[in-house]
Amino acid sequence: MKILYIYTGGTFGKHADYFDNFNCKKLAICKDIIEYTPIDSSLMNSKDWVNIATDIYNNYEYDGFIVIMGTDTMAYCASAIAFMFENMSKPIIFTGAMIPLILKNTDAVHNLQNSIHYMKYAVRKKMHQVFICFDKLYQAVRCTKTTMPTSPFAAKSFNKTRKSYNRKVTLQLNMDTPILVVKITPNNDYTIPINTKAIIFELWFGKCSYK
Repeated sequence: MKILYIYTGGTFGKHADYFDNFNCKKLAICKDIIEYTPIDSSLMNSKDWVNIATDIYNNYEYDGFIVIMGTDTMAYCASAIAFMFENMSKPIIFTGAMIPLILKNTDAVHNLQNSIHYMKYAVRKKMHQVFICFDKLYQAVRCTKTTMPTSPFAAKSFNKTRKSYNRKVTLQLNMDTPILVVKITPNNDYTIPINTKAIIFELWFGKCSYK
């Protein structure tokens, strides 16, 4: 099984308070790898997501892909790439670390090993989706970053994997950025920019007290 690794930066290869010239090829398990100039995931945007998706698409002869990046915006990036690919026929797994690889109590090695384990399973079971892997495997489109001590991610459910119809994989690279997220709170007025193409409303919710 051939896996292509894509390293973009993040805590995984972080050294002290700056990003050093960490080389993933030092890890024996990472034989085929594309390394980016390290960038903190909090600084990544749709252009970076397009770059990752393009590198995957241009190397689609591999059996699967493991992307190593920062956790802050991993759920956004992985979910976006899941929607960018149509007729996906290869699994893609995102992973990273909460503690740098150079420290003794790092979770980087464990997370990477878990990703490889789940990749082998996903290839064998033909799970053609985008996942996030830390303590367990999450579907990217159902995953969100949390502050839980046991895992940086959470997902409410795990949907059935999509079927493969042996159609040609395609990649959608045109991403509209004028999308506004509005958190609704009582007694507030909102001004919507003219160039906004879509609005996502965050609403409050709770159990009804009526019986």
